[in-house]
Amino acid sequence: MKGAWLCGKTVVVTRNETSDTTMERKSKMSDAKTLFSEMKKEMADLEDRIRHHPFIAAVEAGEAPREALTIFAGEQYHIIESDLRSVAQLLSRHPAPLTHAFFWGTLQGEKAALNHIVVLGRALGLDREGPLRA
Repeated sequence: MKGAWLCGKTVVVTRNETSDTTMERKSKMSDAKTLFSEMKKEMADLEDRIRHHPFIAAVEAGEAPREALTIFAGEQYHIIESDLRSVAQLLSRHPAPLTHAFFWGTLQGEKAALNHIVVLGRALGLDREGPLRA
């Protein structure tokens, strides 16, 4: 039996040697839907605080200080580069079609994010020799 901590809930994963009946599969899907519903409720306050953070509001209003945007672009560049390496490694370790497709899509999203952050960095006067160096 394995246990994992997930959003304040202990999720127990067991392996059943016999095949699941249709009723058991429906029950498991119901449990998963309930878990995700509970997680969404638990995360609602955090999501709201992120969406209404003063920095986001300042960016949307065109009032964010250039220095803050420059720091943001440099930090995100390094974070996204690290994420790209991590996701590429996961992709190489999980060849199953569905898992591979998931990580491939994630890798493409990270690549697009890197391209956008480079554009932002250049617009702010940064280049790859400075904070955006590869």
